[in-house]
Amino acid sequence: MPKFLTVAFAALLATSTLPHASAQDEETLVFILAGQSNMVGQGDTAALSEDLRRLPPNVRYYLDGESAGIAAGNRFGPEVTFADELAEAYPEKTIVLIKFALGGSSLLAWAPDWTPEAAELTENQGQGPLYRRLMEYVSSSRSAHPRNARLAAVLWMQGERDARFPAAGEQYGANLSVLVDRIREDLDAPDLPFIFGQVNPPPERYPASEEVRNAQQAAERLIRGATMVSTEGLAKARRRPALQHRGAARARPALRARVSRDARKIRRVWPIGAGYPGAAIDSTARSTRRQLPPAMARSWSSL
Repeated sequence: MPKFLTVAFAALLATSTLPHASAQDEETLVFILAGQSNMVGQGDTAALSEDLRRLPPNVRYYLDGESAGIAAGNRFGPEVTFADELAEAYPEKTIVLIKFALGGSSLLAWAPDWTPEAAELTENQGQGPLYRRLMEYVSSSRSAHPRNARLAAVLWMQGERDARFPAAGEQYGANLSVLVDRIREDLDAPDLPFIFGQVNPPPERYPASEEVRNAQQAAERLIRGATMVSTEGLAKARRRPALQHRGAARARPALRARVSRDARKIRRVWPIGAGYPGAAIDSTARSTRRQLPPAMARSWSSL
């Protein structure tokens, strides 16, 4: 059952990853997007407006280690609206998005010290080592840009696969902490922000969903520089496109409240006095509210 999350998720990720004041003099900002099917995305590219099909002039996009158009395939993910929001927030910067995601992949498939025996727990013994591939793609994509390009954040959307297996759900918090530590170590970026979406799978099909969700909530408290974006209450589409529009109408009041609540949380993490451009949060929140009603292209971002 593909999930359709509103543009609010991408917009909130955009605001939460705006860098600190120390990055203001740097011309290139690099964002890493990774995870499983909700990061791959199942949005219908044909439904996108023409402006969203075009890569903003100051954005470079790499998919699986190769330079790509932002909406070149039949499906798209959160990178489309994320690129649009960042391009508007930082028109004077070059924004580099590096994406690598694989559907149905657990944290055991992404383990830095991956082994097929361990990944067999989630039936991912044939998928790894994904972490090694991610680091290779990040390295090759960054090589086309200045050496002083700043790693601005990692965006992570993953967890449903682990939620299918109780034993993997019990390990999720520890495995996520290992992944974050290793990313920062291998990229020589000890303060790299890690922004992740909370999964929201149906518990009747994902018996460890509560364990994974609880582990993600705890990770925001326990992992330094980690910020969780809640997906609670966001609409899901099952089969027909019409359900997406009806879901948008039902979800709209809750989404307005969510944007405001998460914006307040982000302000607490990056106080304005420390150089965080808080005005960008308000601008993005207003933009999100305006975009919710009419066009599916701006109302829905498939994750």
